[in-house]
Amino acid sequence: MSGWCTGGHDETPRSSLDLSAVPVNPPQAVLAGETRNFQCRYRDINPGPTSNFTDGLEVLFF
Repeated sequence: MSGWCTGGHDETPRSSLDLSAVPVNPPQAVLAGETRNFQCRYRDINPGPTSNFTDGLEVLFF
């Protein structure tokens, strides 16, 4: 996941994630039982070009 999200016409943020190499320093695999928090950055025009962040999302991996 690069940190940037893409969106469709419904403005739903979308991004992909390689669970074997989550982009932290150094890259790490996600293990069962871990809880990870994610947030994306996206481009916005409000009223001029800028960027914003999505709400955070907490995910528990089984």
